[in-house]
Amino acid sequence: MSSENENPVKLWRLLNRDGSFNVMRPRHNRIDRRDLYHSLLSISNRKFFMVLVGYYLVLNFFFASLYFICGPNALEGVPNHSIVAHFSSCFFFSVQTLATIGYGKISPVSFLANIIVAVEALVGLLGLATVTGLFFARFSKAQAKVLFSDKLIVNTIDGVPSLIFRVGNERLNQIADANVNVTLSISETTKEGETYRNLYDLELERKNTPIFLISLTVVHPITKTSPLYPYLVDTVSHDHLHNASPEIFVTLSGTDESLGQNVRARYSYSFDEIIWDRTFVDILHRNKQGLLEVDMDKISLLN
Repeated sequence: MSSENENPVKLWRLLNRDGSFNVMRPRHNRIDRRDLYHSLLSISNRKFFMVLVGYYLVLNFFFASLYFICGPNALEGVPNHSIVAHFSSCFFFSVQTLATIGYGKISPVSFLANIIVAVEALVGLLGLATVTGLFFARFSKAQAKVLFSDKLIVNTIDGVPSLIFRVGNERLNQIADANVNVTLSISETTKEGETYRNLYDLELERKNTPIFLISLTVVHPITKTSPLYPYLVDTVSHDHLHNASPEIFVTLSGTDESLGQNVRARYSYSFDEIIWDRTFVDILHRNKQGLLEVDMDKISLLN
């Protein structure tokens, strides 16, 4: 295949560039109440804070309504000259009770109001413990900050056509026992005419490194036994390529030595992101002091 075929037809992708899945599921945009804890850990930060704010407002509105129903004499220090002023005072009293602030200007008088205060104080303590645990679980997870080259390169190495891309560690930490796995995802049709999605692991020249500190060039030799050989070496029609919807998944995993936790990063390439007969620009150079420097801004630059 020549360089004039650098841009095959645009293909649908299963995995987005940021590693998120481009798949819709039933109730995908809603929090699963049957698995609430996992849902609150896995949703985005923006949605997580929106849930917390919504929970906070609804809970205070609920207890404010209970205080309001108890009557104008249930709370001492509440102005009763209007319904709005009465309810707003009940609402802010609920905020103070839930957060165990207690300014002292408003206090419960009736037995029923004191019961509601006791229940709300317990809910506030349990809620604070739960939210603290969620915050710790969400923000204590080690996140790899890994850069992937924007394009895949197909070039000849030692006489063998090879698929090449580059990975860089954007942090100044070390990822020990880093492993790279590359998988081809492709639609295939059986002899019976049934279409299904198949996965093929791509053999790499080197799939692991003891220490991933700076960058790593990943090479897959496209030999005749490679699942990519029919698509990148033999001539395949664009219609067949479009129907097959090939996509290449990349997963990098290892241990963050700073935190002692496992980290993982994902990336995806489609076939229209393959560049032929090019090489990557060297991102390593020595400065005036003779020290080795790396320029991550050049991780996707090509010669």
